[in-house]
Amino acid sequence: MSNNRIATIRDLSLLRRSQMTHQQYLDTRMYRFLLFCLFLSSGGSAQDFHRYYDFGGAESLSDLIVLSPERLVAVGNSRDSSGTDHAILLTLNGQGEVIGSITPDYNLRTRGMTLARQTDSTFWVGCWRTPFEIVDDWVVYLVNANTSEATGFGWGVETVDEQIRTMAPYPDGGVVVAGNTGIINEAIISRLDAQGNEVFRRAFSIPGNQFSIFTDVEIGPNGNIFAAGDFHLTGGPTGKNGYFVAEFTPAGSLIRSQRYDFPEGEDGADEAGVALELLPQGFLAIVGSRRVEGGRVGVTIIIDQNLEVAGAFQRINSQYSTARDLLAIGQDRLLIVGSGLDNESVDFGLVTDFDVAGTGTPLNVAFGTRNANNYFNGLAARPGGGFYFYGRGNLCPGEDGSDALLISVGPGLNDPVANCYSLTDNVAGREIFPTSTAAGIAFDRQDERFDPPVFRPVPVTATQDQTCPRIASFPAAIPDPACYETPILLLDSAVLVSPPGSVSRILVSIGGANAGAMDFLEVDDLPAGIVANGNRSRNLTLMLEEPGGSSELLLATLSRIRFGIEGDEVAGGERIIGVNVAGKCERGDFFSFNFSLAPYLPAPFGLPADTTLCPETALVLEGPDIAGLTYRWSNGDTTRTTLADEPGEYTLRVTTGCREDSATVRVTAAADAPQLTAAIVQESVCLGDSLVFQPGSEPGVRYAWADGTPDTPDRVFRTGGTYELLRANACSDASTTVEVSFRDCCRLYLPNAFSPNGDGINDVFRAFPDTDECNLVSDFSLQVFDRWGGEVYVGQDITEGWDGTVNGKMAGNGHYVYGISYFNGLMQITRSGGVVLLR
Repeated sequence: MSNNRIATIRDLSLLRRSQMTHQQYLDTRMYRFLLFCLFLSSGGSAQDFHRYYDFGGAESLSDLIVLSPERLVAVGNSRDSSGTDHAILLTLNGQGEVIGSITPDYNLRTRGMTLARQTDSTFWVGCWRTPFEIVDDWVVYLVNANTSEATGFGWGVETVDEQIRTMAPYPDGGVVVAGNTGIINEAIISRLDAQGNEVFRRAFSIPGNQFSIFTDVEIGPNGNIFAAGDFHLTGGPTGKNGYFVAEFTPAGSLIRSQRYDFPEGEDGADEAGVALELLPQGFLAIVGSRRVEGGRVGVTIIIDQNLEVAGAFQRINSQYSTARDLLAIGQDRLLIVGSGLDNESVDFGLVTDFDVAGTGTPLNVAFGTRNANNYFNGLAARPGGGFYFYGRGNLCPGEDGSDALLISVGPGLNDPVANCYSLTDNVAGREIFPTSTAAGIAFDRQDERFDPPVFRPVPVTATQDQTCPRIASFPAAIPDPACYETPILLLDSAVLVSPPGSVSRILVSIGGANAGAMDFLEVDDLPAGIVANGNRSRNLTLMLEEPGGSSELLLATLSRIRFGIEGDEVAGGERIIGVNVAGKCERGDFFSFNFSLAPYLPAPFGLPADTTLCPETALVLEGPDIAGLTYRWSNGDTTRTTLADEPGEYTLRVTTGCREDSATVRVTAAADAPQLTAAIVQESVCLGDSLVFQPGSEPGVRYAWADGTPDTPDRVFRTGGTYELLRANACSDASTTVEVSFRDCCRLYLPNAFSPNGDGINDVFRAFPDTDECNLVSDFSLQVFDRWGGEVYVGQDITEGWDGTVNGKMAGNGHYVYGISYFNGLMQITRSGGVVLLR
């Protein structure tokens, strides 16, 4: 809301309050605020607690009042295993301990909804009863807290569903009761005197509405009655849900009413009702919830004396939060309670400290556990300073149903003993602009009277207190860095800070950037009653073997935990030991401490081999790359590397914190080390031969063949290809590329004529190879054809040929054609030609 609007609130509030008498102020429901101020100034101390009350079903508290610093009354409901609700009424002392608990003696459904204080010992209770199906009736009791005596008053029409939602004490000792009908959907408001006689009973409706419900009432300084609620128009879209406020005279006449709609196209109210508070400035504040995409958000609206909107605020940093009740504190603050949903879908009770003046950012405080769900339905000022928050919740995850929840905290909204999961953050929000128009009409209403059921005792089957498990621990004196040889004891001792029995598990873990897979935690000689899970791992859990075991024995076991490393090599550097203590359901304190380990140092650690320094160059010398080492070179450098730019001895001394070692490298000046250049050698060799490569050795040059052949420049090549000889001296390197190819050197001679006449000269036509170069010839074939293409000879022996006959007969003189084919050791060769036969 804008600051100028708030300035108007302040200016008008001065005028409004100047017209009040002191007695009028005390006689209104503003008594809650004055009582709160009185408690703050009384100097008394109240006890903080988070307590869950179980009646054997699913319970929730709907309302709570303070009769005196040592007497509280709470009303709520317990749902049994058949799904039937039963109203429950609890009387408690100032420490939240049960004095008594009762319920209406009625077999069908009853619901406890609301309370109003009459005196230090008497109070009003508002309930429903359900005589059949879903039809409810109004039931009001006047109860004596000291004797548990109750006088009951009932109203109801057999065919009409009447439901009480709220009540407020009237200055004459009476009470104003409000709610609605569930059949004809009218809001109902009634005033009773101190004896329970009805002063008036009125209905209220907004024309065209589907329902109108009063959900909260406040009594003004002049006795006028303010009632607030929500409505839904008949056949209207969801966005037509809104809030309304009506003002009645003490006699029940409607003075005025105003409804508050959210802008067209925006989401409307969530139909869960609104809470109303008279501000010290004379203004009104209402809180509720409205739907947004994916959830609900809390809404706060400030209303001036004319029932017009003075400002409105909506949360925007949560997809799910509700607002269920509020309490004015001082001139400019409201405490608003409801519930919220965290990132892990766990509900928590939510308290918003809202700055009405607009000079500060609203602040959220969350109450709950990391595993369970808490919901707040309302709050009350606590004697001695502080607040009570009430609703329902689960102390432990997975429990069947919820328990009635009552939380008592100091003015700072923080209870470190009980609340482990206290989340405080600023509330992001935005101003919204609901419109206001005249609302509805009021008319008399008559309902039949009946005598309601009497109360009977009902036992509280169990109470549980939420306690944050906390310890104080004292780490062992571990050297920095520690020289690891055997497992290291981590803790000297630990003592319990939270109440006895509050710690049942301790989780210990190893973390840190230098933590390795070989690190482990171990504990030996476990005492009876203690169990260890994850022994000799990086995550160790100690726990009590049986519920109710000794927390002190568990803490004593904590001092036996040791840190160790598998194997001989120690990864040096920081280790972070985390310790998380837990109780039955809740994780509590987390603390950590760290220590450093000296790194593993191989013996000897070694430096590069002695080397040569070339002219106008420098060498980079490197020590071992191990985290946690300290380095000192003989030239004064203290880094892992140093620059060697002149001949000499360079010594490195390394220290782990546990041991020291050193190594030396000698750097000599290069003598005559010429610049090497690349070369290419190309050689061709006859098939069947080999190439002997002998380039000769150069002084000071190292050789290596790229294909891994032994490191000598001389080599014999028997196959073709490209080979690389790497050459390097102290100052340069180059390569010689040897390209080896093989060629066919075999020559085959075939004559162009022969004379098979038996004279022993040229009698056979055959191939005559060069005997020195044709040793690799294989797969030989010779064919001869006559002029008509007829085959006259074929043979595969290179030493044989055609003798001039065909099928044993002499062939005729003339021209013949031949063809030969053979493999020369590299490829297949084919030739053809002609030959003349002469006799």
